[in-house]
Amino acid sequence: MSCSFLSNWTVDFGCINHPCFEKDKFENFHKYKKYAIVLGDNSILEVQGIGSVLIHMKVLDNVLYVFNLRINLLSMIQVAKKGYSFNFDSQSWCIKKGLATIVKGSVKDDLYIMDQVLSKMCLATSVCSRGNL
Repeated sequence: MSCSFLSNWTVDFGCINHPCFEKDKFENFHKYKKYAIVLGDNSILEVQGIGSVLIHMKVLDNVLYVFNLRINLLSMIQVAKKGYSFNFDSQSWCIKKGLATIVKGSVKDDLYIMDQVLSKMCLATSVCSRGNL
């Protein structure tokens, strides 16, 4: 993967929230600087706000705005907590609610990337304070 910013949404099994680096993607936004996220290399990035993001005409609630992040991440633990299931293989992936496929994606540069949202979904997340990291 190059060092450029990746504007699409990438599936992540390690993040506990949905972080986004693109402020213009937020439908509503509230500033907030009491929180941070810890990356896999133990670096810490400030959360500068929270709000809702419209993805392919569907709303993703409680998304964290993290300006210095280079990728938008879809937290699979938050997806699972909302009662969705998912299937992955080496070429593609999908999120389902019962038998209905909600989201489809593909693999690009060894990352699972969101291609399209097919049905209504609301994937809210929770936030923890910096002191709880």
